[in-house]
Amino acid sequence: MDQQQDMEQALSTFIERLGREAPDTFSGQIRPKLVSCDAAKKSLVFSLETQAWMRNPGGAVHGGVIAEIISMAVNALAWYCAGQRHNPAISIQLSYPRPGLIGPEIFVRATAIHAGRTIAYTEAAAWQQDREDRPFAVGTGVHYIAMALDED
Repeated sequence: MDQQQDMEQALSTFIERLGREAPDTFSGQIRPKLVSCDAAKKSLVFSLETQAWMRNPGGAVHGGVIAEIISMAVNALAWYCAGQRHNPAISIQLSYPRPGLIGPEIFVRATAIHAGRTIAYTEAAAWQQDREDRPFAVGTGVHYIAMALDED
């Protein structure tokens, strides 16, 4: 199996485990789909169908839902970069330049800026309606790869 196929399979497994291991949790309800990944560029794209329960009182996508899908994307990428081992997030920073809309699908691209033996730095952007050039949320993640733990 080549590196690209390995990444696709690993990320698909990561997503499947969310629903299986934590079905009744907030994270377990936000089930992204793997749209694409690029092993050479250390990047991935997840998508999420928006649902009525995801809205905030103003009618937009709740910031917690947006935070969770971005967190899932950067965590999945850091997990893959750490050899598919659990690793602690040191920091996840988010900004919301505009609201996300209920109805259109959400896309999140996460890219590893650096993934070494000690630290992984990732960035992510969320957009809707073929407007990757106009993200409604952006984030960065820092993960401590040196403390990665093997899967059970």
